[in-house]
Amino acid sequence: MMMLAMDAKVYGKSSAAIFLGKAAVNAIQEKRAGITELQADIQKSFLKKYSKMYQFVANVLIERGRVIEAEQVLQMLKELELRELTPRSKVGSSVQLTRVDLGGAEQRAYAQMESLVTEGARLQSELARIRIRIELLQGDEAENRQRVTELEAKLQAWEAAMRAFLDNLPKELPEVQAAGGEQENEKAKGRLQAVVQRDPTAVGLQFVVTEERLGILMASREGTVGRFSPITRVELSQRVSQLRTAILNKADTREAAEALWKALLGPVEADLQRLGARTLLLASTDVLRYLPFAALQDEQGHYLIERFALANWLAAAPDPKPRVQTQPWRMAALGVTQAKPGFPALPGVRREIQGIVRSPINPGGALPGYAHLDDEFDLQHLDEAIGGAGNIVHVASHFDFRPGDERRSVLVVGRGDPVSMASLARRDFSKVEQLTLSACETATGGGFNETGAEVEGLAALLLVKQARSVMGTLWKVADASTAQLMVSYYRQMQSGLAGQAGPLPGRAAALRAAQLQLLKGQGASVTDKLARGARPLAAGTPSPSAPSPGNPWAHPYYWAPFVISGDWM
Repeated sequence: MMMLAMDAKVYGKSSAAIFLGKAAVNAIQEKRAGITELQADIQKSFLKKYSKMYQFVANVLIERGRVIEAEQVLQMLKELELRELTPRSKVGSSVQLTRVDLGGAEQRAYAQMESLVTEGARLQSELARIRIRIELLQGDEAENRQRVTELEAKLQAWEAAMRAFLDNLPKELPEVQAAGGEQENEKAKGRLQAVVQRDPTAVGLQFVVTEERLGILMASREGTVGRFSPITRVELSQRVSQLRTAILNKADTREAAEALWKALLGPVEADLQRLGARTLLLASTDVLRYLPFAALQDEQGHYLIERFALANWLAAAPDPKPRVQTQPWRMAALGVTQAKPGFPALPGVRREIQGIVRSPINPGGALPGYAHLDDEFDLQHLDEAIGGAGNIVHVASHFDFRPGDERRSVLVVGRGDPVSMASLARRDFSKVEQLTLSACETATGGGFNETGAEVEGLAALLLVKQARSVMGTLWKVADASTAQLMVSYYRQMQSGLAGQAGPLPGRAAALRAAQLQLLKGQGASVTDKLARGARPLAAGTPSPSAPSPGNPWAHPYYWAPFVISGDWM
């Protein structure tokens, strides 16, 4: 069906392309729901093959102004990816698999197509069976050959009926499109728009990567609209790679950062200004999930984080519901400072924990609570923290994420065996307001496939397990600067100076304030040569270099990898 959908699009039959594409992705969802586990190589090819199908359908829907259906298709893709990345856990098997809605005319067409497909399959099955009988000399040969002739004639008639059905689809299905390919009904509401309604300053942006262009769904208090950027998948991948390479080498990022701003923000920049947006909820597909959006730059050289607070919206996870009553922040901090087999020491963690935990023996910390370091950080204390000993759980250690293998993806603890992601998936995080993983690449596994699905894997899993928000990192973060950023972040949270509307300070706004402090050189005192990761920095990797003695952490390497997923308020 997907090939037929693509052919219909080529010949300008968009309504037929949409119908066939929707039918195809619904069939994929139904098929995948019946499979509990795929081998790693099959899993990889499954995602690679089918993710582009979902994005094709979503892009055509945006083009025809059917943005709510496009959002449904993107949600289906995110659900499928989470199931594939966590195949052995209860999370993977329990993630729902949405189906995209079919309209009235589409339902009638689908019933007719289903009848034709069923009849065609019946005829082909019987024909194959009779031919086998002839080969095996079973039954009366003359009768068998007569039946083959009858079945071949019926199949010819069936093929003619199927061709007539496909040819007639554009007449039977309505074309829905407004000028410019935008949403005809500006008041149409989708799931992302319902989420941004919580914050009058928030706007949601969903990006759909295809071979020829980039689709953008923009959700605001006014509705959901579609926009397009002419950048191709190849150019987009090259620009994202160029930016990440420049960041990790502490080099000049401006060329790639400006090109990506123009491609990703240019089509909606006037809208964002008109709406007075202060927070962007980002929902990405494909290679964009590797992109540190905070480091994008406009023509004047200003970073995106200087204009907006940023958060990730993960469609496969439940949306945060407004809290009627809130509890004061209380910190449960766990950390590893000592080297472990395969993992370097993290001396900045002790300073980080001292800065964020306030106690009778450490009155200068940002938030009241307690801490367990090194040998005191074991499975029992992790369970106590998750179970409600603190509503903010801060883990400063290594996380080695292996997408698709929850048993080998592990969190390093101070005493005892590492805790696997499969083990985390069995735990209840409903009492955790925020889980912070100030470690290495907790938001990404380093390239499971070119779709970047693993970037969202750990955060999505924890949100499904009812953590309200998760902070992770996109690359091996530096040790001392991360300690400084975390202290600043929690102080912002506690003071409320960076907060948005609502009873609690805004998490995305607090993270932005902490990032800006590093960017502008506030509080920096030492250069940073240690990375938090499963492996030390590779031989030959340039050491972090200070742009100026008074502003050593201004480069995006230090402040751009941190991402909030889930509740941003």
